[in-house]
Amino acid sequence: MLSVDAQKAAAAGREVCDRLDAMAAELGKRYTLTLAFPGRMTEEQRLTWLINGAAPHRPPRPILTFNAFAQERVAEAVRVRFAESMLAGRVPSMLPVMTVAGYALKAVYVDRFAHSGGDVSLAPLSPRWLDRKRRRGLDLRIGRATGATAAAVEKAQVIVSRVK
Repeated sequence: MLSVDAQKAAAAGREVCDRLDAMAAELGKRYTLTLAFPGRMTEEQRLTWLINGAAPHRPPRPILTFNAFAQERVAEAVRVRFAESMLAGRVPSMLPVMTVAGYALKAVYVDRFAHSGGDVSLAPLSPRWLDRKRRRGLDLRIGRATGATAAAVEKAQVIVSRVK
């Protein structure tokens, strides 16, 4: 007969999740994420314009914000990937944890492009630009006129590095 101490198992599970959440929280503190756009300087420049805006007609649209929603998605990805091995007593090093965290954050960014911001509020497109996009048959979502910038973000390489 097999018996399991449910309280002890639940406590161990909570402890592992807490440790993994603390590890995931290092992204943005001791570790940074860089999206590398090899050979796509134009898309990197367009992404910079989107994020920073350009006075007077283009407001900043912080599509790459690392907010509480993004942090929770990162922590969830880390828990899913490493909880079982930690329960078995194997503690992962920070590099694989940060790599999983980086790709989870990139997935949040890709989702924001797909949904005109998704979890972040973005300034709406100007009526003039929206009308031009309609007439030209372009994608009406924010940051997706041709889809090239969003595709570049989707294909970007994730580079995680430790802050010194």
